[in-house]
Amino acid sequence: MPELLGKGSVSLGEYRFKDWHGKYHWLLDEQKLITGEDGSQEVVGAWWDITERKRAEQALLESEDKYRSLVENLNEIIYTLNEKAEITYVSPNIETLSGYALSQVLGKQFTDFVHSDYVQECIESFKKAISGKNEASEYRFATKNGEVVWVRTAARPIIKQGQAVGVQGTLIDITEQKRAEEALKISEQNKKILLDNIQTQIWYLTDETTYGTLNQAHADFQGAKIEDIAFKNLYDIFPEEVAEVCRQSNTKVFSTKKTVRSEEWVPNASGEKRLLSITKTPKPKDDGSVEYVVCSAEDITEQKNAELELKENRQLLQSVLESQKEMICRFKPDTTLTFVNKSYCKYFGKTERELTGKKFLELVPKEAHKNILNHIESFIKSNKESLAYEHEALDKDGAIKWQQWTDTKIKDVNGNIVELQSVGTDITDRVKKEKLEKEVEVAKQNLSFKQKFLSSISHEMRTPLTAIIGASKIIEKHITKNEQKELIRDIINSSENLEILIDQILDYSNIETGKAELKKTTFKTNELKEIASNTFKKFCNKPIKFSYKIDKAIPKILIADKNRINQIINKLIFNAVKFTEKGEVTFAISKNSEIINNKISIKINIADTGIGLSSEKQKEIFTPFTQVNLIDTEKYEGLGLGLAICKKLAELHDGEIGVDSTKGKGSNFWFTFTADIVQKKQTADDKQPPTTKKDKEKIRVLFVEDKDVTRKIVSLLLQKSGYEVSLANNGKEAIDMFKPEDFDIVIMDIQMPVMDGVTATKKLIEKYGEKMPPIVGLSANIFEGAREKYMKEGMSEFLTKPLNMEEFDEVVENLLGSAHKITKSKKR
Repeated sequence: MPELLGKGSVSLGEYRFKDWHGKYHWLLDEQKLITGEDGSQEVVGAWWDITERKRAEQALLESEDKYRSLVENLNEIIYTLNEKAEITYVSPNIETLSGYALSQVLGKQFTDFVHSDYVQECIESFKKAISGKNEASEYRFATKNGEVVWVRTAARPIIKQGQAVGVQGTLIDITEQKRAEEALKISEQNKKILLDNIQTQIWYLTDETTYGTLNQAHADFQGAKIEDIAFKNLYDIFPEEVAEVCRQSNTKVFSTKKTVRSEEWVPNASGEKRLLSITKTPKPKDDGSVEYVVCSAEDITEQKNAELELKENRQLLQSVLESQKEMICRFKPDTTLTFVNKSYCKYFGKTERELTGKKFLELVPKEAHKNILNHIESFIKSNKESLAYEHEALDKDGAIKWQQWTDTKIKDVNGNIVELQSVGTDITDRVKKEKLEKEVEVAKQNLSFKQKFLSSISHEMRTPLTAIIGASKIIEKHITKNEQKELIRDIINSSENLEILIDQILDYSNIETGKAELKKTTFKTNELKEIASNTFKKFCNKPIKFSYKIDKAIPKILIADKNRINQIINKLIFNAVKFTEKGEVTFAISKNSEIINNKISIKINIADTGIGLSSEKQKEIFTPFTQVNLIDTEKYEGLGLGLAICKKLAELHDGEIGVDSTKGKGSNFWFTFTADIVQKKQTADDKQPPTTKKDKEKIRVLFVEDKDVTRKIVSLLLQKSGYEVSLANNGKEAIDMFKPEDFDIVIMDIQMPVMDGVTATKKLIEKYGEKMPPIVGLSANIFEGAREKYMKEGMSEFLTKPLNMEEFDEVVENLLGSAHKITKSKKR
């Protein structure tokens, strides 16, 4: 190579170069012969990528070819101007260039078509041309459609009679040439900027320890000027230990003749260590030796730190994903899994390898496949970025479970959905709970319907019962033959038994629907014995004895729901009499616990010497609709609800119920209840208001009832009991005939046509106020809370059908002896 160059000469060459990607570049190879002080010679070279310049040159050549072709074919525009610079002639191809017709150009100032930035310059050029100073000029020309083109013009004067009368010239479109020149200019500027500002460090080595030239970036990294490093020895620039490391790396390249790439932490000019990606590429000679080594270094510190941070974040994210209790997975739109976390694997009892690459539809019952695929398709087409979805799945044991998943779209750089990510949880318990709640709601609705149905049936049954029982009692009092009395007694007993059965059905319905509530009152403990004794006397017509025993340690006064406790006692006494043919029934009250926090548990035993129960039957006796006679005998009747009701009522009192029995020898039924005790001395009698019973002869009753039979029978019962009775068919008729001074008490049926009893009661109270006598409601509705409901509507008391005269007498005595405002009876 040196022999081809003279001393100090430079050799330039251009050739195409193919890079690693198979793309061709144009390179400018500059070589210069340098002779050292010792006479040694070496060639220093540099490469420049001149691809853009070559493209510009090519464009320029094409433009020049076009220009040449135009000239050769007389495509240039020829024009003449007079001394006033007006266009006197122009060749027809002006229309192609400018878009103006000849008629629009001739006679006009040529400056009318010149870009405003060049008008003055063109005027000066015209003056020079007419004066004989031939000069070419370039300016921008405005076409008719507003496009701006570059033109070159050359003109000479037109001489007539020795005097310049205008100019003649040619006009050539050089727009393409200008664009090519501009592109070349920009390319050269960009190359210069690139070389001056490139961040990549570039240098080359002439041998293992000697620098060649370098760029500014490498000099800046070292904190020196280019001339302080170029062609200097490493040991003259860097500390010996640094220079030695560099020498060893350089020696490897020169000796192996192979490109070496490495990442090294190198201190910069400020002493900060930076990670450089260094590439050293040998340039071989023809003989195979290395002529020089081209080096480049990229600062990848931030990139490396970002990679490390990304790696740490990935590890952290992986750790977080693996520690999540929720199932997490990623899958393609065709449900192929690409990622699953540990919770997902654990739930389905499979490894990550067994799951990834497989479709998760394999983990779902076949009947759910279609819905899931429809969901995925719909979600992908929607504008939503995430969407929750529930479906069935098969767990590791193959059991069908319910899961809830929240799907999120994963997109590529072009916004295309490539995957879906989903987070899921097992909601089987929730689904079961919701299902159970629905079933409970349906059951509640059924219970509500049943209660309304039973209430309606009760009303319809109680109304004729009122007539049957009332008529029977009237007849009983007025017949004398024993045989007839016995038949009437049978009618009354049967009717009363039917009434009890109706009460049991409705009572059990109240308890079953949770509407039964305790209403605590204060009463004497001894009253429970009296209830038991009275019930025994009422139902017993057999040779059976009754005895009782009360523990003296029990407080004399208790606070509890006396009516509910009496209901249990009545049922157990009734059963004892029913299933005992001879012997005795024993009633006992004892203390079941000590007094704690002013509360005591009481135990009541009711023993008989009747038929007894087998051990199997004792287990079923408190179950609804279970009857002893199903096994033992057909002699006894009943619905089998009574003891079930007793059990529920005992539980409402925080107590329990049970039986100890031997078949053929008798039974001992017992129950417990919790009662409050009176903290200060008082008696049940203290709470009873003094009464002043009015003479029935003086009590006038308005009985309001729509049923003819009921109205007839009840009025007879009232009259036979000594009351004076007036009748009304409905609420409206009662209002029309009512006068406060004419009546002492009103019996108001609840359900009536035209106007019901509640509406009539409100209107009477609204009309007469304090003058209104007590109103006693009468209805077949015996559901829990009925009494309180109707008394809130303004009634003074409430009774159920069939009307019991003993109960009515007691109500009259209480109401007319209380503080109620009533009108004194007039003389009849």
